[in-house]
Amino acid sequence: MEEVQKIIKVQADKISKTNQVFDTVESGIEQSLKGLDKIVKDISSLNATRDVAIDEVQNVATLAQQNAASIEETAASIDEVTVLLSAMTEKIENLKEVADKLEEKASVFELPG
Repeated sequence: MEEVQKIIKVQADKISKTNQVFDTVESGIEQSLKGLDKIVKDISSLNATRDVAIDEVQNVATLAQQNAASIEETAASIDEVTVLLSAMTEKIENLKEVADKLEEKASVFELPG
């Protein structure tokens, strides 16, 4: 009977140690789950930040395209103004020649003073 009591005591000790190990494992699992929850929250936050960054980059790209289009339009307008100024300069030169000829012709009709 004494031997049975020793066996029961050994088994009780082993059960106690097993319970301690299970408690340790359970605690480790709980800590791991908390850590995983934090990782999930951090990933969610990073995804939100990434989405904002993507939107901002797309906005900048759109503005750059609009800016490039405006620059092209401005360059085209400058080219048109240059052509108009050249034509205007030519007409002004022609008008000056006509005015010079008219002055020359009108000098014939001057009355002595």
